[in-house]
Amino acid sequence: AGAKAGRYLFEVRVLDRKAGDWKGGDWTDRDYVQAQGTLRVGLSLAGSSLLLGDGSSDQVFFYEDGAFSAPTPEVSRHHPQKVCKQPMASKVVALLLNLDAASPSASTVSLFLDGVRACAPQKLPQHLLGKALYPTISFKNMTLAVNMGSGGAQLRKLPFSCRMFGDLSAEDAETSRRVRPAQGSRYRVVVPVGLPSE
Repeated sequence: AGAKAGRYLFEVRVLDRKAGDWKGGDWTDRDYVQAQGTLRVGLSLAGSSLLLGDGSSDQVFFYEDGAFSAPTPEVSRHHPQKVCKQPMASKVVALLLNLDAASPSASTVSLFLDGVRACAPQKLPQHLLGKALYPTISFKNMTLAVNMGSGGAQLRKLPFSCRMFGDLSAEDAETSRRVRPAQGSRYRVVVPVGLPSE
């Protein structure tokens, strides 16, 4: 379910990283970063791309190094801004969506690392306001634990109370309108194992 109002949180923790294969030759910074893995944590609209950072304007997200990206329909290849001082590595990453109109930080998204605020609240782009936003995570060469808050449990407590995405209230939630398969039919799952140009 996606949130269209209220204030909600989800958490991600890297459990394991797999070092990528080095194919020999010169080892560039880009090769090193890709071999170490990639983590992007954010929010997107229902039906948008599952890959954060693919040029879609239907998403906002944080890169593992603490940069924030909020593409717009006019500028889909948004240049991320470094907003966090610390990288996400080896920490419990919490993404907080604040759509509470009464809050001074309304219409923002924030990042917390091990329960501590990592950056100032980042404004959501105008074209995403009033629409349900769904937790979205893109990763490569790593194993993650994702906590949507079963029973409201958090991996790391924040300095204030906040509901988890797994505990969305009915009036704040919007469920995806994806059509269920007909009786006797099955879902088809597609798992990408490679991406163009990688």
